[in-house]
Amino acid sequence: MNVQRTLAFLTEPLGWRSAVVLLAGVAAAWQLAAPTELPVSAPPTDVPAAVPPIAGSAAPASPAYPAIAEHPLFYPTRQPWVPPPPKATPPAPQAPAPTAVHPLQKYQLVGVVISQGARTALLKSSDGGKTVAISEGQQLNGWTLREITRETAHFESSGDTYDLKFPTPRWPRS
Repeated sequence: MNVQRTLAFLTEPLGWRSAVVLLAGVAAAWQLAAPTELPVSAPPTDVPAAVPPIAGSAAPASPAYPAIAEHPLFYPTRQPWVPPPPKATPPAPQAPAPTAVHPLQKYQLVGVVISQGARTALLKSSDGGKTVAISEGQQLNGWTLREITRETAHFESSGDTYDLKFPTPRWPRS
């Protein structure tokens, strides 16, 4: 009776799938229990020498097929590939004549303080120095600060003028 039940179980889809999984598990356990050593092969002793590439060609030309080397199949012009000539180096641009650097050009206007009694401009040096606070009438590098507005610090020195402005607008105009 047990044989009949076993045969009936194996004819059902779940039964034969279970049997396949069981047999695969037994085979895997067998391989793990009795591993076999793979044969170690010695490296070949008669290795042919590498063919050096021919200068100026994409692939070495075969002496057996000179027509193919003279007219390659995959080049539209059917001519052997020739590397392009090296590009000529452009001439070096002429350095512009040195211009005089304005003594206040290294400062940037970073803030303005306007109160009832005084006006002060905050200037940041581009060389990483401290921020300088300067009021109207004071001097900086021989230039006198004459007027401070919301957007500009106006300097004068012996008849010349120089304005420092914010690099970007800070507030909307009213």
